[in-house]
Amino acid sequence: SFYILFFFFNDTATTEIYTLSLHDALPISPCKRVNCMVIDSSYLYVGHGGPGEIRIIDLNTEFLIKKIETRSDINSISLNDKFMLIAFTDKIQIYDKSSFKLVKEISEHGREVNDCIFQDSYIIYSSRDQVKIIDSQSFELLKCIKYK
Repeated sequence: SFYILFFFFNDTATTEIYTLSLHDALPISPCKRVNCMVIDSSYLYVGHGGPGEIRIIDLNTEFLIKKIETRSDINSISLNDKFMLIAFTDKIQIYDKSSFKLVKEISEHGREVNDCIFQDSYIIYSSRDQVKIIDSQSFELLKCIKYK
């Protein structure tokens, strides 16, 4: 059986605000696929198909806090206490979690980034035939391990 549920608030302004916030926070288009998701104590980070976007949603209010447009496919999202790490097909972007501002971009110049994670005080990612280990405070390359 098929059910339709309608709900209304007492005033038009409340209904409109609630509807607009849901429209902004939730993916409406069926064309965009969710590539990756990660959650912390305050936010849900959702990466939509590429080229696509990262949507950051407040868990308490369910409002969209920030939308980051991308031109590359999103492979993964990783978090630590200070930063959000986004691995794209050709680069890694590091954002400050408190301001959602871009802090650092690491380009792989044509090499595909497969995965990227925070591990203790390191950022570890793989691309094609190598694994790179980066200090998560200074963002300096500590080690590049090539394998075949």
